[in-house]
Amino acid sequence: MKHRFIWLIIILSVTVSGCAMLSPARPSPTPPASQISDAVQQQEPADDTKLELNRPRYEMSLVLDTEKNTISGQETIFFKNTGDEPLNDIYLQLYQNTDERLTEIQKIMLDEAEVKFEYSANTVVIQPPKPIYPWKKVKLDIFFTSNIPIVTDKLGDYGYKNGVYALSRFYPSLAARSDSGWIISPYYYNGDPYISDAADYDVKLSMPAKQKAVFGGHVEYDTVEGDRRLVHVTASPARTFCFAASANYKTVSKKVGGITVTAAYANGSPDVARSMLDYAEHALSIFQQRFGTYPYDYMVLAEAPLRSGGMEYSGIALYAPAVFRGRDVEREVVHEIAHQWWFNMVGNDEFREPWLDEGLTRYSEVIYYESRYGTQRKQQALNKISQRLKTTSDGVLYSPISGFSKSQYYIVVYDKGALFHDALRQQMGDDSYFKLLQEYLRRYKWKIATTQDFQKLAAEICGDADAIDKLFEQWIYE
Repeated sequence: MKHRFIWLIIILSVTVSGCAMLSPARPSPTPPASQISDAVQQQEPADDTKLELNRPRYEMSLVLDTEKNTISGQETIFFKNTGDEPLNDIYLQLYQNTDERLTEIQKIMLDEAEVKFEYSANTVVIQPPKPIYPWKKVKLDIFFTSNIPIVTDKLGDYGYKNGVYALSRFYPSLAARSDSGWIISPYYYNGDPYISDAADYDVKLSMPAKQKAVFGGHVEYDTVEGDRRLVHVTASPARTFCFAASANYKTVSKKVGGITVTAAYANGSPDVARSMLDYAEHALSIFQQRFGTYPYDYMVLAEAPLRSGGMEYSGIALYAPAVFRGRDVEREVVHEIAHQWWFNMVGNDEFREPWLDEGLTRYSEVIYYESRYGTQRKQQALNKISQRLKTTSDGVLYSPISGFSKSQYYIVVYDKGALFHDALRQQMGDDSYFKLLQEYLRRYKWKIATTQDFQKLAAEICGDADAIDKLFEQWIYE
């Protein structure tokens, strides 16, 4: 049976072209919002079945246009006000609106009625006509277009280069919320200035038939109709939705228990891609034993136009072409897979407390080396970390990204954070330390944790709050 989407009138006229003919992204003309909305089938009102465990739910109908270098469509967000106070505004994050406005919103509807909105830096503020009271269910329909830049000097996890698209955080996302209100992540040139509540995703995508894509999600179907490829992807739960595409992608896969691990490469080495599957197999096995169960039946490792290293998303990691050509492959694979526990399952404010996931993820590399190769390799890894730490000035771990220079950030946040975890492990002993990590996952899975949450839990499991507080004061707060 053929699968068909209901697409926007504006994007039914897309002309397919090869990736080699792309030109730098430019803002494209936007059709009248009324023209867009008339072509979109109305979706049913929000209900409890669409808000499992009170998580937001995203439903998207998207078109990737490789002539205009845009991704556009309709997004519907279902959510509840789970707080104790009425909401008088709604904040959306437009993470790709940094130095320029790459994401443009044509129209927003709240429970079927059009509402006004204002851009403010990398956010959009919506003023509901009346307060949204606690536990009220809300439906937002958002019509948007995101221009895809040619990657030059930026990170490269969103953009196009050398025949490969990296498509992350291109859609308007509901800002995270705490008991005290919305948590807004400002743009910053360094690190990963993001925070996201876990959500459920249901995405339908149309793209040129020659494009092959890999997703952080479960592919429900992938079919070609004429000159278009139609794909339906679901991810539940997930911090983000991300995919990568290229007409030149080749893939290799490996079954690891019930998990299919796939490596997708366009310009890299097939031998390196296969080695990445081997490293991923061992990392998944070790981390599931040490931390807890991996949440999906898929894991994707994809070549993308990153300048260097890798970048984590839910169920998918993007890697620079240099990694697929053999640079620091094992460590890069292990690091991003560890983020599936520390970032994806256990979330945190990556702008204000970046050490919380990055320090533990770096130490997860040490745990991997120890578990796979023995204590000598563990010590070698710790020695390298200690040596790197001597190459920059010290910094306070409990600081936002903006509290570090560019040279400091990756060394202090990652490496000093890892050495703290080794000191904590020595203080608690192996049994208690790994019990701490397992309980941290269990207690904060699909939630957002803080430094104080982790400290309190460590004291609870250790049984010596004074010793734990002293260690945190020495390593984290000073």
